[in-house]
Parts: sequence; structure tokens; C-alpha cells
Amino acid sequence: ITERKRAEDGLKVSETKYRVLFESLPLGVTVSDKAGNIKESNKEAERLLGLSQETQTQRSIDGQEWQIVRTDGSLMPADEYASVRALKENRVIENVEMGIVKGKDVITWINVTAAPIPLPEYGVAIAYTDITERKQAEEALRVSEVRYRSLFEHMLDGYAYCKMLYDDQGHPVDFLYLDVNSAFERLTGLQDVVGKKVSEAIPGTIESHPELFQSYSRVALTGTPEEFEIDFQPLNKWFSISVYSPTRGYFVAVFEDITERKQLEERIRQVRSDVLFSVSHDLKTPLQVLHQSQEMLSALKPGEALEQFQEYSEIWRRNLQRLERMINNLVDSQRGEEDRFPLLLAPCRPEEIVRQVVEDLTGYALASEVQFNLHLPAIPEGSCDAEAITRVVENLLTNAVKFSPKGGRVEVRLGMEGNAVRLEVEDHGGGVSPEDQSQLFQPFQRGHSAQQKGIPGTGLGLYVCRRIVEEHGGTITLESEEGKGTTVIVQLPWKQGAE
Repeated sequence: ITERKRAEDGLKVSETKYRVLFESLPLGVTVSDKAGNIKESNKEAERLLGLSQETQTQRSIDGQEWQIVRTDGSLMPADEYASVRALKENRVIENVEMGIVKGKDVITWINVTAAPIPLPEYGVAIAYTDITERKQAEEALRVSEVRYRSLFEHMLDGYAYCKMLYDDQGHPVDFLYLDVNSAFERLTGLQDVVGKKVSEAIPGTIESHPELFQSYSRVALTGTPEEFEIDFQPLNKWFSISVYSPTRGYFVAVFEDITERKQLEERIRQVRSDVLFSVSHDLKTPLQVLHQSQEMLSALKPGEALEQFQEYSEIWRRNLQRLERMINNLVDSQRGEEDRFPLLLAPCRPEEIVRQVVEDLTGYALASEVQFNLHLPAIPEGSCDAEAITRVVENLLTNAVKFSPKGGRVEVRLGMEGNAVRLEVEDHGGGVSPEDQSQLFQPFQRGHSAQQKGIPGTGLGLYVCRRIVEEHGGTITLESEEGKGTTVIVQLPWKQGAE
């Protein structure tokens, strides 16, 4: 029986080698019969599949029936199992990825290779590779990509990821758009630039804006971020651009459209210039009156000076008050909407206030060849801040004279309407366009026609009027028709008596 013994020893050696290899493989391995019952499994397979000695012959994990899912999470039918396909097709089925579900959760992701075994009592050998960590990493990467893409596409600022292009000597000559978001396309008006050079997407940019290209090149080379503002002429827009480099040779440019801000800054600069011009113009008028009066007094003999001084003192007083009101307008224009205008209420008669302002402005109106037509019935005495209301009336009458044509007239009407005093100041000038009317009661706002005609003004008078009238609990409105004139209407709650 020597040959038999030798055969038995050889079989024992072969079995030992097989068993050592079977148990030491880093892969999970099972051997099943043709019905799918597991006949053998190594420890790695038991760990991956949750098998035990008691459950090796059952398609279950800890007593619960297996559920196999595809990589998209849908249930995998039995005819797609690698083991079933290997038996049916009688060939090796490789790299089938699937998840084993216990309850509602995938507990293990595995890569399966199945090979048929050409023996009657065996069916298929299956090798399992644990890919759970890889799948978790892929899912984390997918979620991260979804978050990034969502943020990327919903950014208000334009975003462009680019690669610098160099010549044979290593000098930067162009750059390539690798990715842009929808905000970039919206802000720049450029479509389908991904994969294009900037020289193709916006011809002439490198030549017309060398400082922009040099900045991109420096950032891509050194990695030091830069920020700057640029008047981008090909698009006729201003951009604030932040540039940084994620890796050498590449850069990211974030675009913020600041065109409106730049236009506003230019508007503010122009308004400041107009205000300085208008303030200097308005202040010169009373100063010239004072200066002329002083020169006339200086030319008189000593004995005559006192008598003439007393005559001019009232002119000086009124013009000094006018200067003070102009300065107060400038000071009050700096108040916020939430700040109160302090009022000093006292008994007053509105027709006397209007009449005094008209008297003070008669010289100004005559110099402009404009007349006042007054309709000032007696109004019962009430309570107001006379100085503040004087400022309102003076601002309205000054505006009316300024916008009246030579030889024109300004209608000043005063009366009672219910429990309110109603003041109307009407001119017969060029009027105000509908789009300008709603803005005139804001600080530094003037009508376009006034600016075009070069009529001086600060854009503060109506704003200060509104604040004073509203502080008294009243309203101020404007009615105008282009080419026919403007009427400003003030209504103040009025209680008779000194309340």
C-alpha cells in the first residue's frame, strides 16, 4: 500500500497548503454548493459577511436575511449576483461591487469575484474584498463636491479657475479658463469660456490690461494673494478682483461688480463739487450786501456815518440771519432720519412770518426780476418754532425765485384748511419731471433740468423743510408739471392760542 500511503501523504500536504492559504488570505473566501449554501468560509469572510459556525449554511447574518444592494442603493436581484452568474455562465465573474444590508443600513461594501468549481459537490468559489472605507471616502467626496458645486453656483461674485500658459522660455503668455460659475458668466456676459484662452474669450485683454495679466502671473508664480480694482474697458465695468493660487501655475480670480459703487462715488464727488459751488454762491450774496454797505459807510464823513449806520443796521441784521440759516441748513443736513430737530415752541402768527421773509427777500427777487404776489389773510395766533418756520418759508421762496423766469411772479398763499394752516408757494418756471419729484425731499437731490440749466443750489433746502415740517407734525408735498411751474404745499396742525 506504499503508493496509496504516498498519495495520502501528498493529499495531506496539499490540503495543509490549501488550508493555510485559505485562512491566511487578506480576502474573504467562501465555497458554496450549487444551491448557494456555504460549505466553507475563512475568518475574513466570516468577518465581512457576519457569519458564524451556526449560520454558515444559511443565507443570513445574525439570523436576519441578507439584502444585497447595488452601488446606487437599489436592491440587487438574485440573477445579478456574481455567484449566480458564474454558475449560469460557467465563467469567472470579476469585480462586482455590492453592499450587504442589515436592517436599514449598509454594514459592508464588498467587491466580489466568483469562479465556478468543476466538481459535483461544489458550486462556486467567491472572493470578497472589503471596500467599505473606499466607498465611505467616495461618498464623502461626492457630498463635498455637491456642497462645493452648490456654493460655487450660488455665489453672488464671479469665480474663475484658470491655468497660466508659458512659452518655451517659461514666460507667461496667456491663461486658460478651467472652470467658471454662473455669476461670472452673468457679470461678464461671457458664455462657454471653459477650455478657452483669455485671448480667445476676450481678444485684446492682455494688451489693453497688462497690469491685470501681470497680477495673475505673479500670484500663479509666487502664491501671494492680491486684491485690486480695475476699470475693465472691454466690458465697460468696474471690478474688484481678489486673486489667489491653490497651486503653482494656477490661480483663482473672484470678481465683484463695483460699477454702481464707482458711479455713486463719482456722483458723490460731483455733488460735493456742486454743493461747494452753490454754497459759495449763496453765501456770497449776503456777504456782498454787507461788504457794499461797509464800503458806503467808510466813504461817509464822520458826522454822517452814525446816521447811515443806523439805516444799514437792519440790512446787516437780516443778511446775517440769512447767513446763519444757510449754515444751519448745512449743519441740519448731517442729521440722520432718526435724529430729532429740536423745536422751541412759542406763540406766533404765520402771516407775520411769511411777510417778514418776503420783505427780507424783496431785494433778491428784484435782482432776479421776479415779483411776489401775496395772499396773506390773518390767521389766529397759534404755537410753532418761528425761527424754524422762517427757514422753511425762506427756502421755499428762494427756490421759487431761483426757478422763475425773468419778469415772472411767485404766488404766496396762506390760509386755514380745517384745523391746519396751509401755505402754498407757486412759481411759473420750467417745472419738475415726475421721476425727479419723489427724490427732491432727500438731501443733495436736485432735478435734472436744474443741473442742465446750471441753476445753483445745494439740494438741501427741501430736505430741511421736510424735516422741520414733519417735526411740527405737518406735511409738505410738491405738485409740478413740466413747462408750467411748481407748487409746494405745507400743512401744519394749528391750535389757536399759545399751546
